[in-house]
Amino acid sequence: MTTTVSRSDGNAAHWLPTGAEALPLLDAKQIGHLRHIGNLARQLDGDWSRMGWIEAGQEYINAYRYQLAWMAYALGIAHFHRLPGAPGAFKQSYAHLMRKMLRYDVWNYWEHTSKSGPFFDADLTELREGWRDPVVKENIMYSGHVHAMAGLFGVLFDDDRYEREGGLTFEFKPVFSSGAESFVYDLTSLNEVIYWQMVESGFLGIACEPNMVFISCNQFPMLGFRFHDVRKGTEFADEVTRAYHAAWERKGWVTNDDFFAYYYVKQDYTVGAENSYSATILNSWNPEFVRDLYPRQLEKGFIEPEPGMLLPRPRLITGEYVEKFERPDSGVGLAALWFSEMGDAERLEKILCYADTYLNPTWEKGGLYYPRRDEFYDADGRFVYVDPWVGNALIAFSRMNVPDGLHKLYSQPWDKAHFAEPNLADVSPFIDVLRAGYLSDASALVVTVQADASAKGRTAQLAFANSAQGSGQWVLERDGARLLAGDGASVNVHDGSVTGSIEDGLLVLDLPVSGATDLVLWVNQ
Repeated sequence: MTTTVSRSDGNAAHWLPTGAEALPLLDAKQIGHLRHIGNLARQLDGDWSRMGWIEAGQEYINAYRYQLAWMAYALGIAHFHRLPGAPGAFKQSYAHLMRKMLRYDVWNYWEHTSKSGPFFDADLTELREGWRDPVVKENIMYSGHVHAMAGLFGVLFDDDRYEREGGLTFEFKPVFSSGAESFVYDLTSLNEVIYWQMVESGFLGIACEPNMVFISCNQFPMLGFRFHDVRKGTEFADEVTRAYHAAWERKGWVTNDDFFAYYYVKQDYTVGAENSYSATILNSWNPEFVRDLYPRQLEKGFIEPEPGMLLPRPRLITGEYVEKFERPDSGVGLAALWFSEMGDAERLEKILCYADTYLNPTWEKGGLYYPRRDEFYDADGRFVYVDPWVGNALIAFSRMNVPDGLHKLYSQPWDKAHFAEPNLADVSPFIDVLRAGYLSDASALVVTVQADASAKGRTAQLAFANSAQGSGQWVLERDGARLLAGDGASVNVHDGSVTGSIEDGLLVLDLPVSGATDLVLWVNQ
């Protein structure tokens, strides 16, 4: 949602530079989602509060890996499309999510799942020998997200920490049993492992659970290949997406009822799985195909339980529609993802209206989420089931996204010039950033911040990068009044309520913040 530059009190911020009115301004719910993701990201390692579910083995669709990945994507899409001038509002939370993603808590299921079983392979007569390394083979439902998350971090923040040797290390450190093991990778070595598995599969994709290839899970390495190409100058994405598309054209993307297929490898047959999840991610690199299918896939899949609201129709795992939900279902969140990426504002509004009315939106520590609820229906027969994947991540992503948001991120990533622009490089964790964008015509970085409700009036610290542009002279204003001025080496303070300094090349501002505060960093003055 793009808003005007007027603030909540209705007074126009007429002193802002021309073009500021076109910069997105986050609304309260968007701010709340970002705050909640930050709260979860900052929890101590091993503290999975608000993220647990009834299935303890991390094998189901709302496992930690899916929540962490989609919270990272929500941060990424918000930074890229809504707050491009504020990497500091996202980078630390993203890094926390990435650190958690590499923890043994998240991938320890694989040693057992890798042994396979009759659920995955009906023809199996004895279990396979399992293995512990979570990314060396199969398990694309985890390795694909690590691939995409690590690559996206570099694309968003121009930071190579996961590209360095050992940047992606998976550690097994038992207290009493066999010796510790470390599985050492970086973005490029993981990229190679995934690429050669794609080749070996004939480009039909890599198994999640043994013997099962899902179209949805294989879209995340497509993001990873693209982000690796952006960072390293390679050309994996073009090759793999062309070959993958051709392979599935031969195999059959969708079943007769227009559901995207999943594939039993040894048995060589496909079954209709779902639409919304696959289509959302597939749109990143194959939008024409996705949009051609969209009307047909919508046709039978939704109901209007009340005027102005929308819900997915209940389905069995075998695909048949039924009257009521009989198994855990993340369809509300997945449909919201789909509508947001398709730019279907009407349907997105309807499904979010249902969530806001019946799925118990909750504010905690300044953050907004939809808490877990295990029963499917309330006493009045309304669908009320929420899993933590939906409540923590999927709805948040949907509110942050823009039409074709993933496609634009995939096809039009930032170039080096973007990272040379003035930006908000760091900010106190209790500060919410509502707006941040650089206006090149005005040589001005526009930032709007406010303190979280629990921290009103506290002194916040904001650090600005690349302030010394052109002449090197800059001026920093708050609500039209000069706070600081200077150049790359010195700072002159013009307001006694603030302090400023140059530290490690950053312009550091300390100021008290309560309500929404507009700041403009004018450069090349």
